[in-house]
Amino acid sequence: MVEPVDVDKLPPVQYLVLEVLAARHRTGEQLWPFPSRVRPALVALKQLGLIETMHGNVPHTLRARLTEPGLRAVISPTYVPPAPVATPKHCHGIGCCWKCFQGIPTHPGPLVRCDAVCVEQAPVVTETNTSKGDH
Repeated sequence: MVEPVDVDKLPPVQYLVLEVLAARHRTGEQLWPFPSRVRPALVALKQLGLIETMHGNVPHTLRARLTEPGLRAVISPTYVPPAPVATPKHCHGIGCCWKCFQGIPTHPGPLVRCDAVCVEQAPVVTETNTSKGDH
Protein backbone atom coordinates (compact mmCIF):
# COMPACT_ATOMS: atom_id res chain seq x y z
CA MET A 1 0.00 0.00 0.00
CA VAL A 2 1.24 3.48 -0.88
CA GLU A 3 1.67 5.87 2.03
CA PRO A 4 -0.62 8.94 1.81
CA VAL A 5 1.16 11.98 0.40
CA ASP A 6 0.51 15.57 1.46
CA VAL A 7 0.26 17.10 -2.01
CA ASP A 8 0.51 20.61 -0.58
CA LYS A 9 4.13 19.87 0.35
CA LEU A 10 5.16 18.73 -3.13
CA PRO A 11 7.38 20.91 -5.34
CA PRO A 12 5.34 23.31 -7.52
CA VAL A 13 5.64 21.41 -10.81
CA GLN A 14 4.61 18.11 -9.22
CA TYR A 15 1.69 19.83 -7.51
CA LEU A 16 0.55 21.43 -10.77
CA VAL A 17 0.81 18.12 -12.66
CA LEU A 18 -1.50 16.55 -10.08
CA GLU A 19 -3.90 19.49 -10.32
CA VAL A 20 -4.01 19.16 -14.10
CA LEU A 21 -4.66 15.42 -13.89
CA ALA A 22 -7.35 15.93 -11.25
CA ALA A 23 -9.09 18.57 -13.36
CA ARG A 24 -8.92 16.36 -16.45
CA HIS A 25 -10.19 13.38 -14.46
CA ARG A 26 -13.22 15.42 -13.37
CA THR A 27 -14.04 16.07 -17.03
CA GLY A 28 -13.71 12.40 -17.93
CA GLU A 29 -10.19 12.41 -19.37
CA GLN A 30 -8.06 9.63 -17.92
CA LEU A 31 -4.81 10.42 -19.76
CA TRP A 32 -3.24 13.81 -20.37
CA PRO A 33 -0.10 14.71 -22.34
CA PHE A 34 2.77 16.67 -20.80
CA PRO A 35 5.89 18.04 -22.48
CA SER A 36 8.95 15.89 -21.89
CA ARG A 37 10.65 18.77 -20.07
CA VAL A 38 8.50 17.93 -17.02
CA ARG A 39 9.72 14.31 -17.05
CA PRO A 40 11.55 14.71 -13.68
CA ALA A 41 8.29 15.75 -11.99
CA LEU A 42 6.41 12.88 -13.63
CA VAL A 43 9.07 10.37 -12.57
CA ALA A 44 8.96 11.64 -8.97
CA LEU A 45 5.15 11.37 -8.88
CA LYS A 46 5.35 7.88 -10.38
CA GLN A 47 7.85 6.85 -7.68
CA LEU A 48 5.38 8.09 -5.07
CA GLY A 49 2.71 5.88 -6.67
CA LEU A 50 0.45 8.81 -7.52
CA ILE A 51 0.54 8.55 -11.32
CA GLU A 52 1.28 6.15 -14.16
CA THR A 53 3.12 7.37 -17.25
CA MET A 54 3.50 6.21 -20.82
CA HIS A 55 4.89 7.52 -24.08
CA GLY A 56 3.03 10.44 -25.55
CA ASN A 57 1.15 10.27 -28.81
CA VAL A 58 3.08 13.29 -30.11
CA PRO A 59 6.87 13.66 -30.20
CA HIS A 60 8.51 15.01 -27.05
CA THR A 61 5.52 14.28 -24.81
CA LEU A 62 4.58 11.82 -22.09
CA ARG A 63 1.07 10.88 -21.07
CA ALA A 64 0.10 10.47 -17.44
CA ARG A 65 -2.91 9.44 -15.44
CA LEU A 66 -3.75 9.28 -11.75
CA THR A 67 -3.54 5.98 -9.91
CA GLU A 68 -6.05 5.08 -7.20
CA PRO A 69 -3.76 6.52 -4.49
CA GLY A 70 -3.31 9.60 -6.70
CA LEU A 71 -7.05 10.04 -7.00
CA ARG A 72 -7.42 9.79 -3.22
CA ALA A 73 -4.65 12.36 -2.75
CA VAL A 74 -6.16 15.03 -5.01
CA ILE A 75 -9.91 14.45 -5.18
CA SER A 76 -11.98 14.69 -2.02
CA PRO A 77 -14.06 11.61 -1.20
CA THR A 78 -17.04 13.95 -0.87
CA TYR A 79 -16.56 15.39 -4.38
CA VAL A 80 -19.71 15.14 -6.46
CA PRO A 81 -19.57 16.06 -10.14
CA PRO A 82 -21.96 18.83 -11.17
CA ALA A 83 -25.18 17.70 -12.78
CA PRO A 84 -25.09 17.66 -16.56
CA VAL A 85 -26.80 20.58 -18.27
CA ALA A 86 -30.23 19.58 -19.48
CA THR A 87 -31.03 20.28 -23.11
CA PRO A 88 -34.69 21.02 -23.86
CA LYS A 89 -36.24 18.07 -25.70
CA HIS A 90 -37.72 20.25 -28.43
CA CYS A 91 -34.22 21.39 -29.44
CA HIS A 92 -33.08 18.08 -30.90
CA GLY A 93 -30.04 18.39 -28.62
CA ILE A 94 -28.42 21.21 -30.57
CA GLY A 95 -29.68 24.33 -28.78
CA CYS A 96 -31.60 26.02 -31.52
CA CYS A 97 -33.59 29.06 -30.42
CA TRP A 98 -34.03 31.90 -27.95
CA LYS A 99 -36.63 29.90 -26.04
CA CYS A 100 -34.03 27.24 -25.32
CA PHE A 101 -31.53 29.73 -23.96
CA GLN A 102 -33.64 31.70 -21.50
CA GLY A 103 -31.38 33.27 -18.93
CA ILE A 104 -28.34 33.36 -21.21
CA PRO A 105 -27.55 37.01 -22.05
CA THR A 106 -26.34 36.45 -25.62
CA HIS A 107 -27.39 33.96 -28.24
CA PRO A 108 -24.68 31.34 -28.86
CA GLY A 109 -25.22 30.95 -32.59
CA PRO A 110 -27.61 30.94 -35.52
CA LEU A 111 -31.18 29.80 -35.16
CA VAL A 112 -31.40 26.39 -36.79
CA ARG A 113 -33.68 23.34 -36.84
CA CYS A 114 -36.45 24.78 -34.68
CA ASP A 115 -39.61 22.71 -34.72
CA ALA A 116 -43.09 24.24 -34.67
CA VAL A 117 -43.48 24.03 -30.88
CA CYS A 118 -40.14 25.74 -30.39
CA VAL A 119 -41.00 28.56 -32.81
CA GLU A 120 -44.48 29.06 -31.37
CA GLN A 121 -43.14 29.37 -27.81
CA ALA A 122 -40.15 31.56 -28.64
CA PRO A 123 -40.36 35.23 -27.68
CA VAL A 124 -40.38 37.77 -30.46
CA VAL A 125 -37.07 39.59 -30.75
CA THR A 126 -37.74 43.28 -31.26
CA GLU A 127 -34.28 44.74 -30.92
CA THR A 128 -30.79 43.64 -31.87
CA ASN A 129 -27.39 44.89 -30.93
CA THR A 130 -25.37 45.69 -34.04
CA SER A 131 -22.50 47.56 -32.38
CA LYS A 132 -19.05 46.52 -33.56
CA GLY A 133 -17.12 44.11 -31.39
CA ASP A 134 -20.25 42.66 -29.78
CA HIS A 135 -20.75 39.62 -31.98
